[in-house]
Amino acid sequence: MQLDEAMQDQAKALADPSRFRIFRFIVEAETPVGVAELTELLGFNHNAIRQHLAVLAEAGLVAEFDEVRRTRGRPRKQYRARADALHAFRSVSGSYERLAHLLLALHSSGRSAFEVGRDFSLRQDTADSDDTMATMLRLLTIEGFEPSRRDDATIALGHCPFADVAEQNPGVICELHRGLLAGAAQSTDARIRVELSPRPPATAGCLVSIQAGDD
Repeated sequence: MQLDEAMQDQAKALADPSRFRIFRFIVEAETPVGVAELTELLGFNHNAIRQHLAVLAEAGLVAEFDEVRRTRGRPRKQYRARADALHAFRSVSGSYERLAHLLLALHSSGRSAFEVGRDFSLRQDTADSDDTMATMLRLLTIEGFEPSRRDDATIALGHCPFADVAEQNPGVICELHRGLLAGAAQSTDARIRVELSPRPPATAGCLVSIQAGDD
């Protein structure tokens, strides 16, 4: 099963923290947004803002159009969120909310990070029929890991969506992620096990391997 390319593009576009802030601002604005407003929000120069907006537009997340002017002068570009792309905002913004729930459960339950992640995943609707690889790719894309399939049993992760948190305590965050993957695999086939080979969060490159387990 092939992942939806539009979904992959949106996940990659929103993986950048500054770009996500821009998209969130546009989503929550009551009127179309211009470059000047975004420049004031982030403190970046106009060119940097325009580059971020170009990526968001290319991914189908925002629409660009000329403002309606009743006075002389060149119309400015304005941006609004595409109605059919709001699910991407909800998915990515919800990632940190889910992480907060996981860390709270870890603190209060006395269970290991792996167990908390696995049990959380088993309660979610992550399975994509009985195709473990498709399920892993779907879950990792939604969570902003920018996965790419290396072969029939290996996925490379191009980005850590929680790099800032993982840098401070990689053992906890990586174990939570390993548990999430194990739970997703268990939902498709109990004889499959998933191994996560972590890399430094700032550079990503973690490997997910899907292996045959015991019956």
